[in-house]
Amino acid sequence: MKKITRVSIFIIIILAALYFLVNLVMLLLIRNDADLEVPDLTGITVSEGYDKLTALHLFLVKDGEQYNASIPTGAIVSQVPLPGSKVKAGRKIKVIISRGSEKVNTPNVTGKLWRDAEIVLRQAGLIIGETLRVYSSQDQDTVVIQDPVVGTSVEKGSSIGLIVSAGPIGEGAVMPNLLSRPYEQVDRIIKIMGLKVEKVMTEVNDNINSGTVVNQLPEANLPLTKDTVVSLVISVKSGEELASPSVKIIHYEVAQGLLEKRVRITVIDEQGEREVFNKAQAPGTKLNVAASVKGKAKAKIYVNEVLAEERQLQ
Repeated sequence: MKKITRVSIFIIIILAALYFLVNLVMLLLIRNDADLEVPDLTGITVSEGYDKLTALHLFLVKDGEQYNASIPTGAIVSQVPLPGSKVKAGRKIKVIISRGSEKVNTPNVTGKLWRDAEIVLRQAGLIIGETLRVYSSQDQDTVVIQDPVVGTSVEKGSSIGLIVSAGPIGEGAVMPNLLSRPYEQVDRIIKIMGLKVEKVMTEVNDNINSGTVVNQLPEANLPLTKDTVVSLVISVKSGEELASPSVKIIHYEVAQGLLEKRVRITVIDEQGEREVFNKAQAPGTKLNVAASVKGKAKAKIYVNEVLAEERQLQ
């Protein structure tokens, strides 16, 4: 009986010692766990975040998404706990994932008064950019052209350029500044003003986009009448220059529909084939693309990379 009692006591002592050691080890582990420092996950991908946290015996948990223009789509915007925080092993680190820049479609403000257009744009999360006033048959302060066109997908907060009516040409009218604008837009402005273009010439400039207006007559702020005739110089790239420059205007109207379409135009002449226009356009957009050609020429018009039309340039 005494032998059994001694064995029991011995077992109890062993168990007590084991219990003490286990608790001591757990206490040491807990203290060590509390020394884990949360790394900075901002700006890295979710996959990279998983790898970083797994190495530290921490867990990444997605806690939502938000738009952020400065952090790429799919990267981490913020985290809780914050970088540098001390946590225990096994802790969950919650992160917010970027959805990239928020996109909005440009609303239609053409035909609206400038102040009403500003309200519509602000409600869409956009702002008014450069505003050019030109003479037209429309009432004063009415928007006659917007850039980008209606339905274009842009980042929220982007600026929208407006061309606004200054009323009809009258006494004291002056020529607006048309420089640095694409020819297709300038052509529309001149038509809106009720004027005619006498000639279009080209000038080699590799520093700006082909088809950009680099000179105009009359110059900006010179007197303007209803009978004024306009001359323009547009830029071309090296290799497009001609001994006897000839400019052809390619007119094309984008088909109606719900989605914007990418229009690409190439010109084929004695110099070979080259691209003169490539840009997404809203349905119904009327294009006037200037191209310098040599000899007989034809244009190919692709819509969403499908050949839609091929025509001779007269």
